[in-house]
Amino acid sequence: MFGQRAARQKRVAERRVDTVKIGRSNEYPHRLSLYATPPLSEITIDEFESWAIDRLRVLTEVEAMQARGETEASPALRKVMDQCLPLSSNNSTRNVSEERRKDHYSHYILRLLFCRSPDLRARFVRMEKGLFKLRFNSDDLEDRKQFLKSLDFGWQTVPANEVAQLEPEISWNDKGGEFIKLDFTQVPDLVQRRQVFIRDGSAYVPVSLQKELVFDEFAKRLLTALEATARALPRLDEDDRIHPLLKYLEEEGLPSSNDGQIRSAGDFKAEDVDSLAKAHFPLCMRHMHLTSRAANHAKYDVRTQYGAFLRGIGLSVEEAVKLWRSIFKSLTEDGFNKQYLYNIRHLYGLEGSRKPTRAHNCVQLGKNTSPGEHGCPFSKFSPERLQESLKSMGITDVQELADIKDKLKNSHYHLACTRVYELTHPNDHRDNVSITSPVQYFTQSYGLAKEVQ
Repeated sequence: MFGQRAARQKRVAERRVDTVKIGRSNEYPHRLSLYATPPLSEITIDEFESWAIDRLRVLTEVEAMQARGETEASPALRKVMDQCLPLSSNNSTRNVSEERRKDHYSHYILRLLFCRSPDLRARFVRMEKGLFKLRFNSDDLEDRKQFLKSLDFGWQTVPANEVAQLEPEISWNDKGGEFIKLDFTQVPDLVQRRQVFIRDGSAYVPVSLQKELVFDEFAKRLLTALEATARALPRLDEDDRIHPLLKYLEEEGLPSSNDGQIRSAGDFKAEDVDSLAKAHFPLCMRHMHLTSRAANHAKYDVRTQYGAFLRGIGLSVEEAVKLWRSIFKSLTEDGFNKQYLYNIRHLYGLEGSRKPTRAHNCVQLGKNTSPGEHGCPFSKFSPERLQESLKSMGITDVQELADIKDKLKNSHYHLACTRVYELTHPNDHRDNVSITSPVQYFTQSYGLAKEVQ
């Protein structure tokens, strides 16, 4: 039996080596890719999960960049890209094949995650198109030229004599340049913006606009591929290896510093929490804290989400018990212990399965829209209630409130929370902060205050 297993592992390793050798010359000849062909070789379950998470990190940062109206990668974004999803040019000394292999696989893994609804598909296309643009604009000129040559889009290069005939009709700044000819229906945006010359059903596109055509073609093909993946998804969900991982990625969203504690457990006291909530909690946890205090009560979902957050920021189980006792102050100690003590200890991994409950991230909170004081206020509150809550945090400027409201388009709740952080922490000069969990919000806010002291 062990001999068979060793032989099988050897065959897998040999296939891996062969794949890498092929990749160096043929499989990934270009840094850029339209991801037209699905990957076929084997990867491990660990690679499946970790590569997907790394790409999610990059795409989330790209999405935040897009929300800020930026078109170039900041130093912070470039750092995340280089750490999580590096992609080197052909003349690099890095392991180019492995970088491109990870890029290829991680893209297809996330297709499985984002193909499940029209909103998710549109979001994935936006993020991937943004990443593709950044890579295209930073590509080595020779690599980019070879990549463009490899594309089979059916575009015709207009000969010089035909361009000369067009000169009386075209814009002065396009004179003497090269043109691509294609059916005008393929470039509706350029037609609408009057950036192309049209004759006999053909659009003459200046070569300077070629990259815009590539970007649009990338997005169009990706959306079509996602729709095809969605139709095949029921069969994929039957795969016992893949389905649990996709479910994990869908539920966990983007992993963040949920379990990072900025103080060792026991340093925060129950009596500190009121002041911490006012100064450093994100809107969701601030709201849960204040409503629990006001009602001297908290329902199960609030206790679970808020309790896991308190554990995540470093409140010890002993201090958590004290805090909840002060909230449920109408109960006797015996009554409190019978109703709530077990659940608090369970959150800390001291009862039941002995597994601590992870603090929820923004994706998880945004999905929970059931009635109650739990969840994400940006997804649940009415516009009027949200505005009053933001004003209580000191955000009163009409334009700033409108800016936050604008971030809620396309359900980008974490971007709205990021904007709240930026407005309430004007002294945080770090590049492009992107909030993905309540614990991260607290960690950055509290850490900034300690730096100032």
